[in-house]
Amino acid sequence: MAHKEQKKIILKTYELWYKNYSVFEEGEFTGVVEILGTGFFKFKEGKLHCEDGPAIKKIHPNRITKEWWLDGYLFFSSSMKGYQHILNFKNRVVLDKFKHPKYPLVQVFQVLNKERIEKQCIIPGMESYIIE
Repeated sequence: MAHKEQKKIILKTYELWYKNYSVFEEGEFTGVVEILGTGFFKFKEGKLHCEDGPAIKKIHPNRITKEWWLDGYLFFSSSMKGYQHILNFKNRVVLDKFKHPKYPLVQVFQVLNKERIEKQCIIPGMESYIIE
């Protein structure tokens, strides 16, 4: 009887320190921290970062919240009321739309509101929150 090939799985455990949405460890951690059943956090060089979707996904008993971060900077949160106005294009004129120079999956909208011209990054997945 032939033996089935067995694959060796190596699990690495990191001791991480979490402070102000940053993770600290030797070498500045890059990767995903998944907390089973409650969500995940994506990091690049110790900072919250994800170019192709939310960097944080939290699963609560009655809802799921998501946050979009680049280089440790919060662009949008599905749960924070203060961020909802950012994606409200209803009273704004979109002047231009182009790819982010550093992150090609990220779109940059140049919009005119009542007071000034501003730029708004749209990371994949944020589109469903845009108010037109």
